Amino acid sequence: MWSCLSARARLSIVLALAVAPSACSGGDADKGVDKSPAGSDDKADDKADDAAGEDDTEAPGTGGGKPDAGKPDASTPKPAPGKKDAGSGTTPDAGAGGPTDGPAPSDGGASATGDAGGPSVAESPAVACNPADKKPDPKNVPVSEIRRYQGMTVAPAKGPYKAVLESDPGLPDRTVYRPEVLGEVKHPIVVWANGGCSTDGTYFSKFLLELASYGFVAIADGKPNGSGSRSIGTNGVPQTEALDWIIAENERPCSQYYHKLDVTKTAAAGQSCGGLMSLGASADKRLTTVGIFNSGLFERDQKIYAGLHTPIAYFIGGPDDIAYAQAEADVAAISTVPLFYGNLDVGHFATWAEDNAGEFGRVGVEWFKWQLMGDAASAKVFTGADCELCKPPSKWTIKKKMME
Repeated sequence: MWSCLSARARLSIVLALAVAPSACSGGDADKGVDKSPAGSDDKADDKADDAAGEDDTEAPGTGGGKPDAGKPDASTPKPAPGKKDAGSGTTPDAGAGGPTDGPAPSDGGASATGDAGGPSVAESPAVACNPADKKPDPKNVPVSEIRRYQGMTVAPAKGPYKAVLESDPGLPDRTVYRPEVLGEVKHPIVVWANGGCSTDGTYFSKFLLELASYGFVAIADGKPNGSGSRSIGTNGVPQTEALDWIIAENERPCSQYYHKLDVTKTAAAGQSCGGLMSLGASADKRLTTVGIFNSGLFERDQKIYAGLHTPIAYFIGGPDDIAYAQAEADVAAISTVPLFYGNLDVGHFATWAEDNAGEFGRVGVEWFKWQLMGDAASAKVFTGADCELCKPPSKWTIKKKMME
């Protein structure tokens, strides 16, 4: 009966089931295998996922980062001189520098070199906070309070900054991931939509805390430990609303983000149904890049294709990924912007449940470091005939358009 259903019907079933919460082991995300431990409160949902062919292993988050052993290379964002790490609680040095800066963003056509940002934004002169304008403080969310990884040992994030997640009263239906100490770099922004169009902002915490540990501010759709989901489709409004809010916070003198963000370097990204949402947001001229993970349009949409104006990357789990055919069709149809298309044979939920989100998490971080930070080492993962993902020992299958 499953094989008789259309691809859209099968993907709709998978996306609908993907939002059912469950615990997970955090191990490898094998193709089509549900690794939720026996005894989970959500066994019935997991069995339903198995029937649909979905690996709905959850992606619990990490509690914070620490520097890797050894010295980061010069292109990696790092704490300002004299700091132990970004989570030490010390005040940043005046004038602390950021990561290697790419060229200034342009209003012109998309470039594959990580500098295809939205219009340049002039930062207003610094203004002191008027106490009357203060708003309620954000609430930190400890790892121990997140339902999806109760009782698990969670690997620390790998980046040079300690990462935290929080709920902000100014944007109550989202979850914010950021470096604990803000302002040691100008932080790029990623607005994220979850698989299953879930409104649990901690669904992809492993990846988003990893991203924050490299200096990004990421905003996920949904409250921490949220429930429910949005309708399946290309609704980009939740991401553009998050972008509206965080850009305004950069100009609000009483905000913790005041003049600490690089609002010219922004991305929309998401997994599965969240990828559809990101395609729906992709025409926003403030975006610098778009990341589509395990996703693709059900049908060709010329309006969405025509609205693309930034480099775009598709990262898919190979032929066993239920979104594979849709991604293939998208890639064939897109011809006006630089495009990177990578397939790794790991299925629809890929490696999101592994420590630090596994290989998909690593490659996602590298894409955003290149596109939003101008990181030269990260660029080599994707560019050139001998790019890291293009040659052994990489197991990725690669296609590129307008990249060289």
